[in-house]
Amino acid sequence: MEVTDPRGERVPALGDLSTDDQEGGRGLLLVAALTGRWGWFPRTDGPGKTVWASLDVRPL
Repeated sequence: MEVTDPRGERVPALGDLSTDDQEGGRGLLLVAALTGRWGWFPRTDGPGKTVWASLDVRPL
């Protein structure tokens, strides 16, 4: 799975939950908790970045 963000001013990083009044910055914490691996790379076709994640699925 990949998600592209045209804003390139910030490098993706895990957020800091030390403040409860923070409105954003928790997305990668959820991605890291629910997936096996994740990372990011700069877009080659314009400004911004793409964040990817890999989910390990095991049969029941």
